[in-house]
Parts: sequence; C-alpha cells; structure tokens
Amino acid sequence: MFRYCFYVSLMFSGSFAKGQGCSGNFGKNIFESGDFGSGTAQTLQNDPQIAPGYIYTTSLPPSDGYYTLTNLMRQNEIYGDWLPIGDFSDDANGYMMVVNASNEPGLFYEQTITGLCEDVLYEFSADIINLVRASSTDRIDPNVSFLLDGEVVYSTGDIPKAERWIKYGFTFSTTPGQTSLYLSLRNNAPGGLGNDLALDNITFRPCGSEALILPQSVANICADGEPIDIYATIIGSAFENTFIQWRQSFDEGVTWVHLVGETEEVFRFDNLSTGLYHYRYL
Repeated sequence: MFRYCFYVSLMFSGSFAKGQGCSGNFGKNIFESGDFGSGTAQTLQNDPQIAPGYIYTTSLPPSDGYYTLTNLMRQNEIYGDWLPIGDFSDDANGYMMVVNASNEPGLFYEQTITGLCEDVLYEFSADIINLVRASSTDRIDPNVSFLLDGEVVYSTGDIPKAERWIKYGFTFSTTPGQTSLYLSLRNNAPGGLGNDLALDNITFRPCGSEALILPQSVANICADGEPIDIYATIIGSAFENTFIQWRQSFDEGVTWVHLVGETEEVFRFDNLSTGLYHYRYL
C-alpha cells in the first residue's frame, strides 16, 4: 500500500472594494524583502537607505533620529527600559528594523512594492513592537500611519507597551493597470522620551475566493486499486473566467512544475507506483 498527499497553494485575481476583509484564501507574500533579511553580524553593516530623514547607525541602541537593522537588542545597552529582543521569526540571525523616533513626526520607511496584479484585493500587514517596557511610565507610545502612493490608508493608533509583537494590517485593492505602489510609514508621535519601536515581516498577500482541494484528507490507495479523482473546488468565485493549472512537487513542496494538459477542475491520479505525491493548483 502507498499513500499520496496534496496541498493548496493559490494565486488569484479579481475586483473587490477597498477595505474589504478577505473571506477566501490568501496567496503567497510578494514582498519577500519585508523581513529585512538575516546575517551573523549583530547589525547590518551597510545602510539600506529605506528611512528618509533618519540616519543609519551600526551602534546600538540608536539615538533619537537614528535607525538600524539588527538581530538582537540586549538589555544592558544604555537604555534600561528597552526590551531585550530579537526579530520576530524562527531565524536566530534574522534582522528587524529598530527606530528611535525623531523629535518631529515624519516618514521613517519608504519602499516601492512591485509585482502586484491589477484589480486584486491585497492584505497588507506588518509586525510592530513598542520597545519600552510595560513598567516604564511617562514614555511616549509609537503611533504609525501607513501610506500607499502618498495617501494614508491605515493608522495603528498608540502602540501599547505590551512587551510583545502585534500584527497590524488592512486590505486594499489595486486599480486597473496598477502593478506597483509606493509604501511609506509615518511616525505620528513626537520623539524624545519613548516612541521607540521595532518593525518586522512587512507582507503583501493577494486574496481570492475560498478554494479547496477535495477530498481534504490524505488518501491511501492500494497498488492494485482504482485511480482517484482530485477536485479543485472554488466557492463563490466572482471571476468571469477561471483557469486551473495543476502542479506537482518532487521535493516535498520546495519547487513545483506544471502538469502538462492538466487544466481541468478534476485531476485523475492514476499513478500506482509506490511513493508520496504532492499536488497543488493555481
């Protein structure tokens, strides 16, 4: 007896209203550099030039009006009320962006996001943490606005001294013909005592209709058994035309290849050779 398994990994397009939540499936994050990378050095040695009006430093902790990319903030580095943290990932060397706000409110991050699909609902999100300990009093809390192409579309409000990362996000729709946008983050609170934050995992994910592969359970087929049908099931699709492309992975999901001619909603699995099989569809 042998078994095969399959996974859903989806890519969508469609038209939705700005601000609508995603009631279906999310696609892959298209902004892979939003996690700021990783490195064995405690701070990134080269200025990434992503913070207008701020000065990059490799000295920790950064002073007012400075920022850095680091994989570790130690407790004993001058500011005793700062949290000793690493970035928000499983990578011990992963970098996060640490910002010590300027005395005047203003932009502290700018980046062009490319690879967008037009007329698509996207979820934007970012992990942010107030670096000041909860026990510290009379400290200013960060307050961040997100701008797309210069327009404010979302604000966090005051980010609490919760001593944990908090995910902030919203949805928006690209316009016909739009394949890129200009993302800016603006600090709304004054600098000085407090208003210190770390940022990580900036993510853009497309949202589409709810999509499943049926049957959902892992199927076991005997070598002398019958083929089994796998169904690409899209629920509540608003698409005028839907196209399916089945894919298979031969390295447990690391890479995928198109299955030539498999473009129907039903894929018949009839390979009765012993093995573990991974399928998905676009």
